[in-house]
Amino acid sequence: ARQGPKYRKRSDIEAERVERYLKEQAEDKKRQEENRLKRLAELREIKKPVEPAPAATAEVEELPVHEELETDGASAMSAVEVTKRLRVIGEPIRLFGETDHDRWLRP
Repeated sequence: ARQGPKYRKRSDIEAERVERYLKEQAEDKKRQEENRLKRLAELREIKKPVEPAPAATAEVEELPVHEELETDGASAMSAVEVTKRLRVIGEPIRLFGETDHDRWLRP
């Protein structure tokens, strides 16, 4: 046999639906916050500053700075040298939409 009332008020049904919805939203928010904290921890781990080796620092000092180089449109510093210099100073190797000439100007 069936237990409980035969008929239910629509307001009671709606109240139960809202309660379930709010509970799901709270769980989702908690899960999103946990994921955000986990991503932040991963980013902190990735972004830890790496001290350049003394040899790498000396190598960068030997490379000429871009102001001293020719500016006739062709870069005197090779792409490999630019990449090394950017890595040593902790800059991204290439920014979105950046040309080779823009990369050369950055270090």
